Amino acid sequence: MSALTTPKWLLLTREQCCLCEQAWQLLQQLDPGIACKQLDIDTNLDLICRFGDQVPVLTSADLKNCLCWPFSQEDIQLFISDRAV
Repeated sequence: MSALTTPKWLLLTREQCCLCEQAWQLLQQLDPGIACKQLDIDTNLDLICRFGDQVPVLTSADLKNCLCWPFSQEDIQLFISDRAV
């Protein structure tokens, strides 16, 4: 993803979260160029209140659609393809 590309997807994470690292690896293996940004929920009180300990969470950039862990590459593909524009 280039610096000028607005991400379509967010991977909500926490620092030192091995499950979050696994989720990022799944995304990268599926599509290394996916328009997805990692976002540490601990930097945003609203995200902490909404998602708490549910990380990792793959979500649309508008936070309207969420795929909570555990998920597989197949789950990611279905989630993304169901929301393709």
